[in-house]
Amino acid sequence: MAEPLIHAPLPPVDTPDPPSQPQVQVQLDDFWIRLLCIPLFGLAIPRLTGLFGAVQPNQISYWWGSLHFLFVSFAIWHGNRFLLFQQRRHFNWFNFPIRKVMMLLFANIFYTAPLTIFLLWLWYPLSGQAVDWPAIRVATLACVICVVFITHVYETVFLINEREGDQLSLEKWRRTATESELEALKSQIAPHFLFNSLNTLSQLVDQSPQDAKQFIHHLSQMYRYILVQKDRLLVPLDDEWAFCQHYLALLKTRFGDAIEIHSALTQTDKYLIPPMAIQVLLENAFKHNRMGQQEPLPVHVMCSENWLWVENANRPKAIASPSSGTGLKNLSERVQLTLDQPLRIEAGEQVFRVGIPLAPVRS
Repeated sequence: MAEPLIHAPLPPVDTPDPPSQPQVQVQLDDFWIRLLCIPLFGLAIPRLTGLFGAVQPNQISYWWGSLHFLFVSFAIWHGNRFLLFQQRRHFNWFNFPIRKVMMLLFANIFYTAPLTIFLLWLWYPLSGQAVDWPAIRVATLACVICVVFITHVYETVFLINEREGDQLSLEKWRRTATESELEALKSQIAPHFLFNSLNTLSQLVDQSPQDAKQFIHHLSQMYRYILVQKDRLLVPLDDEWAFCQHYLALLKTRFGDAIEIHSALTQTDKYLIPPMAIQVLLENAFKHNRMGQQEPLPVHVMCSENWLWVENANRPKAIASPSSGTGLKNLSERVQLTLDQPLRIEAGEQVFRVGIPLAPVRS
């Protein structure tokens, strides 16, 4: 029978609060876009809207005009870019959507349109032509439309990057929280095991000093393993099973032929498992089931399709053994956090079996 899953509370875990706002400052590298688009707009819009009028390429004013319109494009793009970046420091779409829209309209009405009209009007006296207001209106409208479109592109890129930043920040928080939980769970392993081992040793000291000496030897080997693996989330299955041999030797010292272990483990060098996982299941089986010299408790340990199973006859004791409540519950939570899969517990009338997921060794 499995240990009850609700016993002594776990120690408090110092888990960081989840991030409520984006934690990553979005940086936008738009150098190549500006290098391409500013000259494109500066050269294309004046020619498509008739701003050059009668000025021809064989006139010097045509080339001065091209430089002038490049400056217009530069001023419009960088001015709106500066305003966009400034307002993003104070407002965002989620907290201030209306204010955000108003600021974008303000940038177009009070910056883009007036600046465009003034700089385009300035072109005509410089070129010696009469002011062509219809051409200015068409060019200004084209600039405003382009600014709205480009601003939308900027905002979309910012939102995508912020989304990625939020996910990265949340993932870091989740990883930190998981590591904190695992550390809290792992901190219980050694004290829990030591408590149970000392209880057994205290009985052997009086009953059989020689057996107690052997018990101490195997116990020291087990604790050496625990100290070596204490900072690892997963260990090789063959190392874990070698560790369990010392544990089974301890049980044989105490119970003799009252226990029967049948192992069918294969390819143990190809899998990883949480440390002390098998030992917890073996301890759980022996602690909560009847066994004796005339009625040995059979326990089977086997692998099947990336799972390790520990199976024992289901013979619940009439009087339950004292339990600190950190065994199966602790293992269940460690397995879930480490391998993102729960234990498989199958409790039948005759057989009780628990499955632990195995992680394949990466070559």
